[in-house]
Amino acid sequence: MAIAIAFGVFASNHFCPTRLNVSDDPTRSCQLREAVPHDPIYHALDFDGLYKLAELPKLRRWTSNWVILVLGLSGQGHFSLPGLTRQDWRCRQRGLPISLHQTVLDFDSTLGFPGEGPFPFGFGGFWIFLVVSSSAPGRTWTLVGSVSCHGMQPRHAEDKARVERRQHCILEYGRPVQTVTKLNRDRLLKNFADWLKTKGNCLATLLEGAYKDPEKLNRLLSEYGRALFDAGRPYSHYSETINAVGSSMPSIRRLLSGAWDMAFAWLREEPFEHHVACPFQVLLALLTVCMCWGWIEIAGILALSWGGICRIGEVLAAHRKDLILPSDVMNTAASVLLKVQEPKTRFRAARHQVAKIEYEDLVELIRCAFERLRPETKLWRSSPQLLRNRFKQLLAALLLPVNSKPDRRTLDLGSMRAGGATHLQMLLEDAELTRRRGRWLSARTMEIYLQESAATLFFPQQPPETKIRIMQAANAFTGMLEKVQFFTRNFIPPSTWFFLVAAKSESKQMGQNGRQRDPWEDEAPMEHPAKQGATERCKPETQKKGSRAPENRCDSNHFVTSPSQVSP
Repeated sequence: MAIAIAFGVFASNHFCPTRLNVSDDPTRSCQLREAVPHDPIYHALDFDGLYKLAELPKLRRWTSNWVILVLGLSGQGHFSLPGLTRQDWRCRQRGLPISLHQTVLDFDSTLGFPGEGPFPFGFGGFWIFLVVSSSAPGRTWTLVGSVSCHGMQPRHAEDKARVERRQHCILEYGRPVQTVTKLNRDRLLKNFADWLKTKGNCLATLLEGAYKDPEKLNRLLSEYGRALFDAGRPYSHYSETINAVGSSMPSIRRLLSGAWDMAFAWLREEPFEHHVACPFQVLLALLTVCMCWGWIEIAGILALSWGGICRIGEVLAAHRKDLILPSDVMNTAASVLLKVQEPKTRFRAARHQVAKIEYEDLVELIRCAFERLRPETKLWRSSPQLLRNRFKQLLAALLLPVNSKPDRRTLDLGSMRAGGATHLQMLLEDAELTRRRGRWLSARTMEIYLQESAATLFFPQQPPETKIRIMQAANAFTGMLEKVQFFTRNFIPPSTWFFLVAAKSESKQMGQNGRQRDPWEDEAPMEHPAKQGATERCKPETQKKGSRAPENRCDSNHFVTSPSQVSP
């Protein structure tokens, strides 16, 4: 629009009188005119022209609708071949493809419906060749059959292109599952077959008689489930065994209700344990510690998973080209988009799914973490186990429990998705928006992750020293984010961030005694209400000779702690 205005191009609606806008008969008191006499279009076509008409390539919907309408109106309800008698046409039609038979032929008492009857060459879908064998003393005729094409051939260029794309694809029988799932089910089915042998039964014989005696199969599966339960096996072994039996014979899936009743009883005794939702206070504290230690990539991973309500595996599998930052669109958008590679629900919902992050501080943190990566670089370039170990170190720095107990679960990487969904629901009170952001198929599935009570009670249930430590780190998040922006803008390596923050914390304390403060320090830092108690517990310690950094050094405004001798 700006270019059009610059060149003086404006929209102009021309006036057309009503008398020139001819209406369709019989509107406006106009009598219906007689039809224009004409001959069908295909009367002017010879045999080759009619063949080309029948072999037209695939057209667009609007084009094909007009072609059908024109041919139908011009044909006046019948279709005859000009210039050829019916007997001549029968002689020539044998050299034409089946698609033309279906277009221009009707039922015939000798050939049947269009497409039926013998093929012009060969038998069925096989082509037969006679090969002369010269190895024997006498010349013998050997009948050799070529590869079957099962009567189907590509029709045009688009079919041939699809054939080339599908050369490496194999359609398997049964319900499609992932390769890992299929291998796991095969292993569990073999274990079930071995267990049946110890009971004097055979799996193949049991499946063959499942239609006549389904109770026997359900009884043996229930006994196998009790054996797995007594042996301490997980519930997934039993449920996947039932799925494996149903996959081997899909028609008996509805006959396995007795085995599933055993599975429901198992779940009632041992219900699923969901991830504990991570509160926003703990998230800010975790991100602050990550920035202090120079673990900017871990901070970006946690921010993506929590803010975008992403599964941790989706974030770990993402590359830089899958992440759209505001700078990538010339700052015309204020949110971050993450393209999800192979989403979990891709076979039941949209194959292409996107996560969206709109929190301003998290958007800025994600930008600092991943903006300068190459497009083909993964967001997390190390192993998932290293991420889990470092997450436990972050929890330990905040005095949070690292290992779960029977009566209390601790936070893990899966808590980010649950925490982000719970916070969004509590903030906006919009269940449909939360479901769409989390990309859940139903509201029932979403309710598993919405744990308002768990997220609300997790922080108050912590000891006083843990809550003080978390609030110190959470209050320092804004100041640390500004420092990280300064570090990344000036290309300061993350391995030095911890020592710079520790040195600035010391200089700030000296500045309170009359020395000048640093220009990039907080002008009005947030103070925790329990400043006195926090200062006593986090009193600076004298750095030992030869040590890299203080083991525990913090005040009410800046949270600085050592990464427990782990190199950033």
